[in-house]
Amino acid sequence: SAAQLADIDITCINDAPTYVPGPDQVVCDTAGTQIIHDWCSSLSPGPSLNEACPPHAQTMTFKVTTNATSLFLDLPVVSPETCTLVFTPMPGAYGAAEVNIQLCDNGPSGLPHEACATVHTMLIVVNSRQGNRIVGTAQDVKVAEDAGSVIISSWMDVMNNGTYTFSSNWTAVSSLRLSTSGDLHFDLLANANGIAKAELCFEAHYPEPYTSEACGLDLKTCSEFLITVEPCNDPPTYTAVSVVFVDTTVPSRAAVLLLRDVLPGPADERKQTVMHSVKVAAHNTQLFTEQPIMNSSYYLLFEPKQGVTDLVNVSVVLTDDGLSGALCKGGGPAATYVALNMTASTVVLPFFLPGPDVVVPGGSSYNATWARNITGAAVFVLEVANVSLFTRLPTISEGGMLAFTARTLSDTAESAIRVTMYIGTAATRSEQFSITVTAERNVPNVTTIVVDEDSGMSCHDLVAIPDSVSTWCCSDMFKTRPYLNSSLLCFEPAEGVHGEGTVSLKPWDSTVSLVVRSVNDAPYFLPGRTIEVLEDSGGHRIESWATFISTGYKDGDQRLRFEVSGNMSFFAEPAVVWLDGAVTFNTLQDANGRVVLSVRLVDEGGLVHESEMTIFITPVNDPPSFLLSVQTLDVSFPDDIGNEFVYKRFLQSLSPGPHNEQNQQLKLTTRTMLSHYFTSQPYIGST
Repeated sequence: SAAQLADIDITCINDAPTYVPGPDQVVCDTAGTQIIHDWCSSLSPGPSLNEACPPHAQTMTFKVTTNATSLFLDLPVVSPETCTLVFTPMPGAYGAAEVNIQLCDNGPSGLPHEACATVHTMLIVVNSRQGNRIVGTAQDVKVAEDAGSVIISSWMDVMNNGTYTFSSNWTAVSSLRLSTSGDLHFDLLANANGIAKAELCFEAHYPEPYTSEACGLDLKTCSEFLITVEPCNDPPTYTAVSVVFVDTTVPSRAAVLLLRDVLPGPADERKQTVMHSVKVAAHNTQLFTEQPIMNSSYYLLFEPKQGVTDLVNVSVVLTDDGLSGALCKGGGPAATYVALNMTASTVVLPFFLPGPDVVVPGGSSYNATWARNITGAAVFVLEVANVSLFTRLPTISEGGMLAFTARTLSDTAESAIRVTMYIGTAATRSEQFSITVTAERNVPNVTTIVVDEDSGMSCHDLVAIPDSVSTWCCSDMFKTRPYLNSSLLCFEPAEGVHGEGTVSLKPWDSTVSLVVRSVNDAPYFLPGRTIEVLEDSGGHRIESWATFISTGYKDGDQRLRFEVSGNMSFFAEPAVVWLDGAVTFNTLQDANGRVVLSVRLVDEGGLVHESEMTIFITPVNDPPSFLLSVQTLDVSFPDDIGNEFVYKRFLQSLSPGPHNEQNQQLKLTTRTMLSHYFTSQPYIGST
């Protein structure tokens, strides 16, 4: 039979271009425009085309995007003609940018769409000369001896991308540290003075792959400063006898060691001379035939009258000839009282050692031990003269604590107090002392009040009652401006505001710093609607899916990042949310359905705002497919004329489409170009 011809059309498709990408880049922020020649190589629009698809000129382009546009003055671009990578870093910025690069071509003429290579992600690390230096200068510090725990406010500005460490050549200065707000803290050893040489070092911390090599800098820088501890004069120290029992049955001269271990102060004051004085109340002098004196060995010498029975307080005051400058904290003369319990019998009188006269400024509260060495279960009853000096009258507890509140006065005034000690119902002993209230008002002992941002209304005791309060600056810091409630200073910070303000207190013109510490607020974004795309539609970029992206209320200097998680089995390239709000993804071939992904916006402090993103991949009907068992059928002519020919399994591997279309019904049709050659037209049966 004669040979028959069958035409087979092979449709051209556009293959993706190929290339070899270059390495990651590390630059300094001040390096200017970077031109990296021959960054990539081996560019090709695809495989060679055969005669059925004659070659056509194709145009190749690089599509370049990044997740950190703020790191660049000019965004990265790649030239397909020369494979040159060009970008300009932003001066002052530092960080790592993920740069997505994709090579695409436009295909031979007449084909419906472009073809793109797989996205290549490279890293461009921008380092900053600002990133690892100590901001400001480590200033010298001068403090007084015995200052204890010292805080130097606003000593220097601090960086938050590294670690500060201190060292000192003097052990008297310890626990050097720097707060996040730039306050210098350290502790002083008691009774130490001199000059300490200290060093502050800052070591920048860069997470991988950050490095300072591109800027030619060291990661660690140091600065020296001096801490001068100025000497002060400490009071003398001693060990005293509190009570001396004296038998007056037989007249005799007594010598009693009152003080032991008397020193002019700490080791550096041992060359000072200690002086002393002894005094008894005038109304007690008649009890002695020889008045009490103290010799250089600190023995009390006296002779009581025969047969007297009484309690006598002897006042002993120690001073030294130390520095003419400032006294140490709590410095001044050292004073004590010694009680002479004189009796002509074996009975020991009930006893307490009274305290000194008290002087306080007006408007202040007092609470301190006054009566000591109490014998018996005592109750103290006070007779108070001039009660108008007090808003809370004086009382003495069973343990000897004197407590009262003085009224604010225009002139100094005095109140005489008589204290009677009761054992049960019997009055056993009485003493007198005075309380002097001065016209000088009590000064607030608070210089700084620190609260957290968004902490609401709070009140703080100034331990004094000011006349008025006024805000010097930063009134916009407060939702409720500072006001007074007796000795309490109350205020409420404005929402989301942090910083420092100052208030002035009358009549002292003293100031109090109100510090509102920054608290990290959670970031925020508004998610977009459900994203709908067609099955097998490839890569997508949905602009502005996330809107109103915010670091939180007035937290604008933080860096943010989106995290997307969930079922990524629908995607050839996973879904990504960028900081400009765009969403990118590439669907997997033949994948369709609804997928819900978790989207988290995270700030540098670790706070998170979380929402969901729904992507609906609409299914499309894929064409069926099959294979021909043979490409050519031979029929003899004329011998086979009129015969019927059956070719079994002419079609193989029939499929209605991918797995989700397997239930579809197939319909087979044939088309014959030379139909007049056949008495019965070719057809394909159901088998």
